[in-house]
Amino acid sequence: MLNTKTKNYSDLFDFAEDLMENEDAFAEVEKMKEEGDVKATLIVKKDTKVSLKNEFVILFLENFDRLITELKLTTTELRILVYILKKMEYGNLININQKSICKALDMKSSNVSAVFKKLKEKDILVVDEEKNTYVNSNLVMKGLKHRMNKDRNNNLRKAQVETDLITRSH
Repeated sequence: MLNTKTKNYSDLFDFAEDLMENEDAFAEVEKMKEEGDVKATLIVKKDTKVSLKNEFVILFLENFDRLITELKLTTTELRILVYILKKMEYGNLININQKSICKALDMKSSNVSAVFKKLKEKDILVVDEEKNTYVNSNLVMKGLKHRMNKDRNNNLRKAQVETDLITRSH
C-alpha cells in the first residue's frame, strides 16, 4: 500500500521506471522499508496475452447433441456445416455460395444443394426476409455478443430460431 505522506502515484510510477533502469534504486527502497515509510510490492513481468491461433465458434452442446441424436445429422451434412462454420462471419452470417463449397469439398453440386435444403429444414441454416443466410445462433455462435457491433448483434438475433428440439441458448 502506498503511503501518501511519502509518495504519490505519479512518483511511484516514476520510481518504478527508475528501479527497472537503476540498481541503486533498490537500495532506496530498502532504506524506505527500514524507516517504515513505505510498504511496496512491485511486479514487473512481460505481458502475456493469450491469442488463439485458429478460428473458433461457441457451440451450445445440448442443442447440438439433439441435431445428431434426434435430427440424425449425417456425416455429409456435418462436413458441410463445419466448412460453413469456418467461413461464417462474426454474427453468424454466411456469405458463401454452394459452388465454392462443391469445389472446396470436392462434392457434386446436386449433393451440396440437397444438404443445404436439409440444413434449412432442420433449422440449422436460417434465411431471413432479405434472403440472407445464417447459421442458427442457438446451435453455434461466432463471436462474443458484448464485443460485436450493432449490425452483428442484430444478425445473431435474426439467426436465433427456436423449435421443439432447439431451445434458446443466449
